Amino acid sequence: MSAVFVSGFDFDTPESTVESHFSTIAPVKGVRFVGKGNAVVTYESSKDADRAVNELNNSTMEGNRRYVNVKIDQGGKGKGKDGKDGKGYGGYDKGYDKGYDKGYGKGGYGKGKGKGGGGGGRDYSDGEMEDGVVATFNDDRGYGFITPSRGGDDVYVHFSAIQTEESYRTLQQGQNVRFVMGEDPKGKGKGKGKAVCVVPN
Repeated sequence: MSAVFVSGFDFDTPESTVESHFSTIAPVKGVRFVGKGNAVVTYESSKDADRAVNELNNSTMEGNRRYVNVKIDQGGKGKGKDGKDGKGYGGYDKGYDKGYDKGYGKGGYGKGKGKGGGGGGRDYSDGEMEDGVVATFNDDRGYGFITPSRGGDDVYVHFSAIQTEESYRTLQQGQNVRFVMGEDPKGKGKGKGKAVCVVPN
């Protein structure tokens, strides 16, 4: 058996979410929480644990906004390889650990035909990038609205669509952004559309 020490995910993250996130590497043998926002995840082999460190470090878990820190656990004591508690931050989707993974690959923004960055995110490379200004953003609830520069109705934006290297994804009122428009099947708020990718300027 071999284990990794995971730190930085939201305090209310359930064990099932941690297990599901790390099961993308190999079957998880056990998850043990160590304080708030920390856990030890056990695999059958050291090879699987090494893969988890390489592929899931600085990744994000479903329902989170922070990136997690993943290290080889030293003796199952809930410490990282350097013997210190990890202090990473976790978040929404492991696709973000490979850079801006929502489809901006070799094709770049706009009409590019890129495959998208590594990590398995959806491909938005065929979407048109638009300019806009953040009308409002509720940081506690993780959503807000963007006013398109072209005019028209405000566009709903969820924190999971924000493309940034910062550990905490948020927007500020009045901030200039570029975004890709998509459908909003649930009709959130007053917006008739939904931003599926947002790049802060």
